[in-house]
Amino acid sequence: MTLAGQVRSRFSDLIRGGNPINGPYGTRSRSGDVVIVVGGTQEGHERRFESVEFVTETDCGYCMPYENGNSVFVLRKPLRPVAEAWPELKHYD
Repeated sequence: MTLAGQVRSRFSDLIRGGNPINGPYGTRSRSGDVVIVVGGTQEGHERRFESVEFVTETDCGYCMPYENGNSVFVLRKPLRPVAEAWPELKHYD
């Protein structure tokens, strides 16, 4: 199972990502106190969360090259409510 599949199966009731498929769902009334993010930078996430922990990088032999080697972070303690920041976080690229 891919990393995305593992995260999806274990944390399906947490926040959905900001990509085109999941972006419209938003926080679904979850607090967003803990968020798992694939991609981005440590510095970028530190602008929005008090605690940013690098966990690993994606390593998949069958994915698209741009999906391989992405950083995986666990973000805790948002500096402002995630529901409030959601419009800025979702993206369609």
